[in-house]
Amino acid sequence: MKDIVIVGHGGLAREVAFLIGEINRATPTWNLLGYIASDTESVSKTVGRHTVRGTDEWLSKSTKEIAVAIAIGQPSRLRTLHERFRQNPRLSFPNLIHPSVTGDWERIAMDSGNIVLNNASFTTDIKLGSLNIINPGVTIAHDCTLGGYNLINPGACLSGEVVLGDEILMGTGARVLQQLRLCSRSVIGAGAVVTRSIEKPGVYIGIPAREMNKVRA
Repeated sequence: MKDIVIVGHGGLAREVAFLIGEINRATPTWNLLGYIASDTESVSKTVGRHTVRGTDEWLSKSTKEIAVAIAIGQPSRLRTLHERFRQNPRLSFPNLIHPSVTGDWERIAMDSGNIVLNNASFTTDIKLGSLNIINPGVTIAHDCTLGGYNLINPGACLSGEVVLGDEILMGTGARVLQQLRLCSRSVIGAGAVVTRSIEKPGVYIGIPAREMNKVRA
């Protein structure tokens, strides 16, 4: 089995630890060394079933081959950490997919470092960039294209031919109708329904989704 660490030690990190355990139950693959924290004070603390193994600095300078799962719920932070850690050629970023996830895998393309939690559903002809976090119960329909560093929260749904940029946060239960595009660094509130393409960064809420400052005006 290959050594792996989880960057972060909050709730999402504990969910990813659970994900790795579920993958191992199906096919023994990973030796989870523990979590990685940004501060030295957290090192050696026990979090759930595992401990904080080291800091970001420690991981950046690792001389061992280690797989890395970045479990941070902030899209911009995902990018920053990935850009830092990938400077070390000994670190790799596997795609971690829960065994319950369904998809037409011969017609789905993923770059690296994607995390897909339980009961997510993919259909066919889908493309993902790197370090997307797909939470439980998310549905991604045919011909969708996702950039990188997107955080899709539980129960969200992308209809067919939707295109996402980078660093997008979609709230729990949000919906995007077919053939729409969401620009990079946009935020879709929980339960919002996107009925038109979003062309500028901002926070969008409601049904239909509107930019938050316009809703309040």
